[in-house]
Amino acid sequence: MLGWDSFDPDSAWWTFEQVQRLVTPREPDPEFWAATWPHVRATWDQVESREFRQTAELERIALRNWERGREDVTYELLTKYTYKQLHTNFLKARALLSWVEAKWENWK
Repeated sequence: MLGWDSFDPDSAWWTFEQVQRLVTPREPDPEFWAATWPHVRATWDQVESREFRQTAELERIALRNWERGREDVTYELLTKYTYKQLHTNFLKARALLSWVEAKWENWK
C-alpha cells in the first residue's frame, strides 16, 4: 500500500498534503489563505534557503571523499544527511501544520 492512498497522520506525505490543503485558497474562506499563506511561504523559504546552502557544502565534501576513493564515507555522509534533513523538514512541517490547524480552529 502506498503512503498517499490512505490517511496516516504520522506520514510525511500526509503531513505536507494537509498543510497544502489547509492553506490552498478555497471558498468560502479565501481570507484564511491570505492570512496564513505568507507565514507558510516564509517558513518554507527559510527551509529551502538553508537546504541550498547546506547541499552545496555537502556536495563539495562528498566529491572530495569520492575522489580520494572513500566511497564508504561518501555513502554514509549522504545517507545520514538525507535522513537528518528529511526528519528535520518533517518536524518543521508538523509544527507548521499545528500552527495552521490552530489558526483554522480560531478562524471558523
